[in-house]
Amino acid sequence: MLYETPRLVLREIAPADSLEIKRIFSHPDFFYAQFMQNNTPVAEAAKNFMNLVALNHNANPRTGWFIAIIKKEENKFIGMRALDELREHPEFGLEAESSAFIDRAEWNKGYSFEAAQAMISLAKDLGIQSLYATADPRNVGSWRNLEKLGMQLTGQQEVSKYMQRDGSPAARRFYRIIL
Repeated sequence: MLYETPRLVLREIAPADSLEIKRIFSHPDFFYAQFMQNNTPVAEAAKNFMNLVALNHNANPRTGWFIAIIKKEENKFIGMRALDELREHPEFGLEAESSAFIDRAEWNKGYSFEAAQAMISLAKDLGIQSLYATADPRNVGSWRNLEKLGMQLTGQQEVSKYMQRDGSPAARRFYRIIL
């Protein structure tokens, strides 16, 4: 376990989580992440994600932490958070991208925000000096959560790294917080 909140346990993702990750990836509301580009089947996307988790876990130095979000009361996997793409930024120091994927059935219950607060604490403990995140402009709840965490909007643009299901670049709102 890395962190515990009143309702959640945050721990590193393990191979046993792959079925839950497939379940979350298969939901039609799931953000069309880089793991599912080019119409990659869900099982292959989940396998690609788990391979990335394993590589980061064993890398020296590490370039990311992938965290399972477990709902305490039911001991249920409800999502994941990441501190990824750890690198030295010339202006902001050691930085990482913060991202989250929450089971659609658990939206609007405050779990994403609660887990994000814990991830900010973890980032500070790891010596990370700034976090950045992106949000789909249509996902008002997501970008409001980022703002509630103290992240500042730094811009919006279409980004080829994030594609829509039709293959067009996805628009993203960019946020940053200095820790």
